[in-house]
Amino acid sequence: MLWLWAMALGWATVPDRVDVDNIDQWEAGMNRLLDGPVGCWEFVGKASWEWDFGRFGGSRGDAAFIGRMRGGVWEGFHVESMGEELRGQGRHGKTHRVYQDELRFAPMFGKMTRGSMTVGDGDVDVEIETDSQRAPGNILRSVLDELGTAVEWSYAQWDPEEERVVYTRTVPLGKRSPTKNTQMTVVFPEGDPLPDQLEVVFPETFKRGTIPSVRIENAVVQMRGRPHGADVLPVAETVKFDVGVLGFHFTAGQTIQYVRATPCGDSPEGS
Repeated sequence: MLWLWAMALGWATVPDRVDVDNIDQWEAGMNRLLDGPVGCWEFVGKASWEWDFGRFGGSRGDAAFIGRMRGGVWEGFHVESMGEELRGQGRHGKTHRVYQDELRFAPMFGKMTRGSMTVGDGDVDVEIETDSQRAPGNILRSVLDELGTAVEWSYAQWDPEEERVVYTRTVPLGKRSPTKNTQMTVVFPEGDPLPDQLEVVFPETFKRGTIPSVRIENAVVQMRGRPHGADVLPVAETVKFDVGVLGFHFTAGQTIQYVRATPCGDSPEGS
């Protein structure tokens, strides 16, 4: 019965102002982190990526960037390459270092319009998916909506050691993988209504599509934010996954660090 005592002790330490059963509040906080801040903001940051498409080429590099987000929608990026290793197509494709101010990353914070990134020698396109109407959308939310089903469940718990609320949302993957779930964990420090961390862990292996069937492995998304007024400003994010299709194996990953956030000159903070 020790575990019952421990659970009771944990619940007893929940501050009076924190209602762990208010799932709507924690869901709203999660959406504030994903949606990006209201008003107009300019972000300065650094992105690192590695897109390895096997015999089709690949790209690995770093870049500094300035990005503008208005109403949670990215309007554009100014990219300054810090060096990129491009590998050409073929089993013995040559690798050469270049400095091209091209967009090689796609943020999980905020919304983007549908587009593509060109990788390698210009013959491989990576689609940035939002929704079927080509309206701006959050990439992570679009992926979860596509993979999930109408049935999902969520709950929140108080972590007495770290003094925080941990909100967990479980999304089943549907008919193709009925026994596999994707789990999203969102952390609310001190039980405040806005989170500072989000992590999505996908099943170790799952499939997407039919012809051809795409196998996705080791997929993880991690996001860190900073509550600011009624918003959450991005701090850092990491995406990693492996893909297998038609006998080919690809690996992908990106890390974005947001080092400065400034209200746009033409928009007062928070407007």
